[in-house]
Amino acid sequence: MMDVLRARADTKACHDMIHFNNAGASLMPIPVSNALHSYLFEEENQGGYETAAAKICELDNFYTASATLLNCTPKEIADVENATRAWDMAFYSLKFSPGDKILTTISEYVSNVVAYLHQAKRCGVELIFVPNDEYGQIDTKALENLIDDHVKLISINHIPTGGGLVNPAVEACR
Repeated sequence: MMDVLRARADTKACHDMIHFNNAGASLMPIPVSNALHSYLFEEENQGGYETAAAKICELDNFYTASATLLNCTPKEIADVENATRAWDMAFYSLKFSPGDKILTTISEYVSNVVAYLHQAKRCGVELIFVPNDEYGQIDTKALENLIDDHVKLISINHIPTGGGLVNPAVEACR
């Protein structure tokens, strides 16, 4: 169980404000800020390659610590610069053929839609936006009716970037 009081105490700005953009870029806790400042100070005085070589054990521990947290092996962990890049790497590894379909939400993240449109143009994929229900969420009945043998990917965002929408992910997965 997460110790919320400790997390707040370790995050300076929590004392002065409530910050809701935790999925995009959360407030940095003091231990993280201190470690980054220390690392950058060393880079400033020793050089980037030299600092990376000196800190190789600490840097590689990211994979071990993350694997422990996620109950997997370090080889199953990928460290990339942001979620869009991670999604692109996974998405572009899929092999599409003419006539394949991608079903997605109207509220889909724009960077994902750009990749879908790219594959539609490049591979002849049909991109279909599933309509919303009366609450602005993905209409799971419409989704069900759109599924056929040509659907290669169903991509929904559970909680889109802005607006407070929460899509019914469990129902959509059924």
